[in-house]
Amino acid sequence: MFHEYETKILDINVNEIETKLNKLWAALIKPETLMRRRVFDVQAHSQNTGKRFRLRQQGNKTTLTYKERWWLDIGSTKELETEVSDFDIMAELLQKLERQTMVYQENKRKVYSRNDIEFCIDTRPMIPTYLEIEAPSKEQVEEALKILWLEWKDVGDMWMIEIYKNHNIDLHSYNILKFE
Repeated sequence: MFHEYETKILDINVNEIETKLNKLWAALIKPETLMRRRVFDVQAHSQNTGKRFRLRQQGNKTTLTYKERWWLDIGSTKELETEVSDFDIMAELLQKLERQTMVYQENKRKVYSRNDIEFCIDTRPMIPTYLEIEAPSKEQVEEALKILWLEWKDVGDMWMIEIYKNHNIDLHSYNILKFE
């Protein structure tokens, strides 16, 4: 399994962030794309820890990822990911596991890249857009925060459950969360 080094900045001003990224010569590598996902808990979310499988389709690429988180810090998540050929068939296979939590979610993501650092502008139903910064190391994530002047605004590697909770929304009360 590999460490995932990422953090999130909530409630961003998209135009301001994109202006900063353009000034830094970050390349737009993926225009805004609809993503769909199914999430299957392996170990229920508790105190910012947990284990889950995430099936995600972005454009023509579908991946199955196992995530294991033990806190919110940058680098506190391990993941193992592989590409799969069919979102719907894999979702049906995973449903056979009869896990307690299985949800369907959509989001829109625009991705910029600079020096092996990805800047993902994510829009989800019912909450303000946020920025996710992912890099090969904790130091690179922290450097990205500095060059964007956001080093005190990050919330760590927060799960969606917690992000929605920040907006007084209980994500567990939605089995389906999609754009209308």
